[in-house]
Amino acid sequence: MEKPQWSEREEKGEFGQDYVRSIIKSGWRGLVQPVEGVRDRGIDFVVLDVLRSSATGYQFNIQVKTSDYGLKYRGDSFPVKLERKHIELWRDSNVPVVLVCVDVGPPPVAFWKLIRPGENVKSIRMERGYVLHAASRDAVIAEILRAFPKPVQPAMGEVLDFPLHSGIRDCAKNYYYQELMKRPQPHPLFGPIEFTWKGWRHLTRRSRSLWKILMSLQLLPSVRAVLDGGGRLFDKKVF
Repeated sequence: MEKPQWSEREEKGEFGQDYVRSIIKSGWRGLVQPVEGVRDRGIDFVVLDVLRSSATGYQFNIQVKTSDYGLKYRGDSFPVKLERKHIELWRDSNVPVVLVCVDVGPPPVAFWKLIRPGENVKSIRMERGYVLHAASRDAVIAEILRAFPKPVQPAMGEVLDFPLHSGIRDCAKNYYYQELMKRPQPHPLFGPIEFTWKGWRHLTRRSRSLWKILMSLQLLPSVRAVLDGGGRLFDKKVF
C-alpha cells in the first residue's frame, strides 16, 4: 500500500509555521490562532498580543513564507517572491499584517516585515536585521503602533497644588519621590514604568530654562493620566 507523502514545499511550509508559532507562544507568551479553511489565503495566523499574562488588546495577522533564503541570497536584504493579490490584500487590510520569512538554515532564522497600509509596493524585500525571536515582541508591537495609530483622546490630568509658603521645587520633589518613584506605572507596550532619581535630574538639569523646569514640575501629577490615556509612542529614552 502506498504511504502518504509530503512534497518538499509542504514540508518546508509546515516547518516554517511551527517555528514561528513556537516563537510567539513560547517566547512572547502570545495567543496564536491558525486561519482555517482554504489554503493559501494569504494569512496563516491571527495573533493576540499578551504582556505579563494579560491581553493588551493588540491583534495582528501573520503570513509565513519558508525557503532556503540563506543559500539563494547574500547581502543585508533579499527579495521575496509573492503574488500581487496577496500584497494588495495585506496593504489594504485594516488589521496589521506581518510577513515572516523563515530561512530553514541550519540554523533556522526568521525575518519579519510589517506591511504598511496604503503602501505602494510591487515587490517586497526583507531586511536581515529584523529577526523574529523571543525578544522581538516589543519591536513588532511598536512598529504596528506607528503604522496603525489609535485616535488619541485628551488626557484629563492635574497640575501640582503646592502651598504658597513653600517653593514649587520642594513640593514637586516630594511628589516625585513619594508618588511616582514608589509606584510603578503600568504601560501596555513596555509593562511597568519605574521612575528614578535620574528622571528627576533630567527634568531639572541646568541646561533647561527656569520656565521649562517649573512647567515640567507643575505637570507631574498629569504623568499617570497621560500614560493611562494610551498616547501614541514616537520615541523612548531610558535614564
